[in-house]
Amino acid sequence: MKRGKYMVNMAHRNSTHLLTLINDLLDFSEIDAGNIKIKPKSINIRDEISNVTESLDHAAKEKGLELNAYVDPKIDTHIMLDPARLYQILANLVNNAIKYTPKGSVTIKVSLIDNDNQALIRFEVIDTGIGIPKDNHEKIFEKFYQVDASSTREFGGAGLGLTICSHLVSAMSGNIDMESSDGKGSRFWFDLPYVIADED
Repeated sequence: MKRGKYMVNMAHRNSTHLLTLINDLLDFSEIDAGNIKIKPKSINIRDEISNVTESLDHAAKEKGLELNAYVDPKIDTHIMLDPARLYQILANLVNNAIKYTPKGSVTIKVSLIDNDNQALIRFEVIDTGIGIPKDNHEKIFEKFYQVDASSTREFGGAGLGLTICSHLVSAMSGNIDMESSDGKGSRFWFDLPYVIADED
């Protein structure tokens, strides 16, 4: 019975990794061909963040992790963003955080910042995971890049997720960056223009 359950779980993990790989390759082929389409519309930002946490909460709980979210109350309820692309970026970053965090927590934080008198909305994904060595920081958003080749075997993926995030953020007129210390967790963030949706 135990062996049967083990085999089913292993098959599920392998199929999930394969699906992620296929989706990443399809997304990257679209990006490479210049076919990124951004469709901003009025969204409820708190609902969108809830969608991310609800869909990934099970993966976090399987590892005994806390998945938290905080949205600055100063942010308007309805803003203009592409919900599908926002979900794609956040889900990718949160999935990575869960993947590389053996214990502790993953937190999504959304806040308002001011950059040269331009209002931006900042999305942060903060984890207490294994971290990334400093000499890997500059290459982390490059395609097919892996911090450690063994991570491909252990966690799956082709090193495209962060590249896709970087291109999507750029297509949405934003910037993405990170900071991390080996063994001390990571913080990824991206800033997008803060545009309040018209009441209509």
